[in-house]
Amino acid sequence: MPRRRLVENFDDNIAKAPKLSCTSTSPDRGKIRFLEKRLFTPFVSNDHDYVVETLSTEEKLQAALKEVELLQNQVTTLSSNTFCLNRFSTDNTMINFYTGFVNYETLRSVFTALQPTATTMVRWSQMQRHVNKENVNENAFHCETLLLIDQFFLFLCRVRQGLPEQDLAVRFNISQSSVSRILITWANYLYCMLGSLPLWSSRAAIDETMPQSFKDTYPKTRVILDCTEIRVQTPSSRF
Repeated sequence: MPRRRLVENFDDNIAKAPKLSCTSTSPDRGKIRFLEKRLFTPFVSNDHDYVVETLSTEEKLQAALKEVELLQNQVTTLSSNTFCLNRFSTDNTMINFYTGFVNYETLRSVFTALQPTATTMVRWSQMQRHVNKENVNENAFHCETLLLIDQFFLFLCRVRQGLPEQDLAVRFNISQSSVSRILITWANYLYCMLGSLPLWSSRAAIDETMPQSFKDTYPKTRVILDCTEIRVQTPSSRF
């Protein structure tokens, strides 16, 4: 015969309850279900691991504030390690090294002057396909990964230091093809915007700033031509 199971936490009042007959003419099923529930429902103890103490509103708020502070510190750390213009905004030496501008304020002023038209610049590949003007305006060049000012910074790094496209791709965390498109687009855009500016100083400005030795020997000097070596990347050919 199977052993009888010992029922713990048994209520004496249940044992003393009057017997109920299922064949009673006046059924009291509510009481039967209640007694069955009392007999077979286990007693919940605070010793179980699923008993969790609820936090107060103040404790939840403090925990949320600590998490926000932790996330803000992580964002600050990641931003300081990202190769972008904002990283060097307080270091004029590095600004001059990578871009040739004297300081960050001068670079920012130039970008501010270019920004109204730079936001609608068109990819060079689109211009080569001879798309109509309406489509050009709708498909203006945008790089979701880089801010517009960081695209300008990328172009300046290329022009100033001659960094290879693959190196720029690693620094700015974008593909090499994106670097190539950004460089070509900005080169053509800046040529259109800055090409109309006067390249040569006026005769009066040259005479005013000319050294005395030149005034005595070469008073009509207007410009001095010099040879400069520029490194460029060219495709290899076996023909």
